[in-house]
Amino acid sequence: MSQVIHLERLQRPLNSSDVANTLNIPPSTLRTYTGHFRRLGHPFEKKNGRIVYSIRDVELFKEMLKLHEQGFGTIRECVLNVVNVQNNGVNVEDTQDSVDKQNKQCKQAQDTSSPIETANEIARIRQEMEELRKYVDESIKKRDELLLQTLR
Repeated sequence: MSQVIHLERLQRPLNSSDVANTLNIPPSTLRTYTGHFRRLGHPFEKKNGRIVYSIRDVELFKEMLKLHEQGFGTIRECVLNVVNVQNNGVNVEDTQDSVDKQNKQCKQAQDTSSPIETANEIARIRQEMEELRKYVDESIKKRDELLLQTLR
């Protein structure tokens, strides 16, 4: 009887240029994304002082980009959701639900400004507009005077 031996193909770690090419993003963007993941506790392997990426890391980047393209928030919010999903082992549908909930909470927090704050903001903006009008009027007046002096 023959024994079947399953050989797993060893996957070599990917360097940053491989990952950037795979994701079709510039290396500087990859560094930014990596920083977001690291700040949220996702570990990256280092070899000779350089980050090497696993296939799972690339999958996480792809999931984050997919969420962002679908409009589920900023890059940072999408990274947070992907890291939470990875840590909790939740599926993609649950991730989208949690993203929706977070977005609703953010919007509710933004919408809770009081009418007094809104009125104050409007008054401040009107004041700034008035100051800008005065500045423009004065600048035009000075320019006209200089033109008249030059013509004389």
